[in-house]
Amino acid sequence: MKKRTLLLGGICGIALAIFAGLSGKSWLKTAEKHPLSQTQDSMTTSPIMVQELKTNLGKPVWFVPTNIPVISLSLTFRNAGDRSSPTDLPGLTDLIAALLDEGAGPYDSQSFKKVLLEKNISLSVSSSQDNFTITFRTIKENIKDALELIKLILSSPRFADEDMQRVKEQMIAGLQQSLHHPQPIAKEELQKRLLGENHPYFKKTLERIKILPTIQAEQLRAQIKKNFTLANLEIVACGNTDTTELIQSLEKTLGDLPKGDSVPSPTPTDLQNLGKTFNVALDIPQSLIFFAHPGVSRQDPDFYALFLAARILGSGNFESRLWNEIREKRGLAYFCNLDLFTNDLAFGMIGATATKTETLEETLSVIKQEWKNLIEKGVTQEELDFHKKNIMGSFPLSFGSTLETVSALGRYRQDDLPIDYVQKRNLYFGALTVEDINRVIKRVLHPELLTFIIVGRSEAKADEKRADAK
Repeated sequence: MKKRTLLLGGICGIALAIFAGLSGKSWLKTAEKHPLSQTQDSMTTSPIMVQELKTNLGKPVWFVPTNIPVISLSLTFRNAGDRSSPTDLPGLTDLIAALLDEGAGPYDSQSFKKVLLEKNISLSVSSSQDNFTITFRTIKENIKDALELIKLILSSPRFADEDMQRVKEQMIAGLQQSLHHPQPIAKEELQKRLLGENHPYFKKTLERIKILPTIQAEQLRAQIKKNFTLANLEIVACGNTDTTELIQSLEKTLGDLPKGDSVPSPTPTDLQNLGKTFNVALDIPQSLIFFAHPGVSRQDPDFYALFLAARILGSGNFESRLWNEIREKRGLAYFCNLDLFTNDLAFGMIGATATKTETLEETLSVIKQEWKNLIEKGVTQEELDFHKKNIMGSFPLSFGSTLETVSALGRYRQDDLPIDYVQKRNLYFGALTVEDINRVIKRVLHPELLTFIIVGRSEAKADEKRADAK
């Protein structure tokens, strides 16, 4: 994703949400900060030091100590995300994520939220395409209380009828609204074209709207029992706490989980319909453009070079080529970005922009031409130095709070990266040369493989048109 999505943002980062599939609700706040690296040089040294704590669960804990009396902790169940939902129950895992904070054990929905407030516990539950994550943050004194609540939602979620009905209605309303907006329409169309209609990542919105009302509480519990196991659990924590007490509390909280079987790493899917253009008719003032291209896996040695190449081509700011050519020179769009996605079952590159109907063909032509120019002319030392410095210098910002630290380390664990990755990450980028980047560009980038999804009134030269967008 990670094999997972690297970044998420607003419309300029919309492409990356295509395979993120995040859902659930969050009351997390980000005001708390801690000075993890105030005296360190972010370009050459690690902003944090990660410890590995042993437990009797058979699962180590990645832990970062701080001197602020706050702790954040995440539990991620690998391979338990949206793609794990049964094929005849699409959206089942998303529904679990939306309901887990609606009461557990002796607490109904109202009393559960009340105890969270009383104990200063911020709770987030989310389901990505690949994984399921529960995260909380609280003050040092309430770590045991927080873990007791986590144990309750894992072992005895209420799934009360009235809560299920209300949450289902909210989810269905959101899905119905998405049928009329260009971004989710383009997202679904791109998933369909790149991955196929039977792929676990392909969200069939109309089918989810139809199935959600039929899902029962016992089906939710069966899914939890099947997928929330020790075998696929990753634990990350950051804050000020006694590590012995933390381990004891975690063992008490998680000791009753099913052991489960280790799930082998899934085989990624080859992208389909490469080099094709597809139109989706929608009566909107501009045409939304998504464009996609094959990439490399997160474990590929050339990943770092391709990441830098993508930044140089389309990082979404004035120092990228697509931004400069499409927005600054021609005024064709307000934004144009390009990013990598590296999920468990798919990896590649996705970009996004939007332009007026009458300038659609010109915008598409510029994207294709800049793709060719990068291959033919390569990157310059000036471009590489700028983006390398930006990537390396901004790295400590990923660890500005205990919550941000837990989120970053959780992604690294899901990417199967080693515990010393934080120490080595900037060294990987720092060692890259112009020759490295240009070699990988020639290896990976091929303009004829660009796939375009166009949503709007205009019709680019397409391989297939769809005029039934709701």
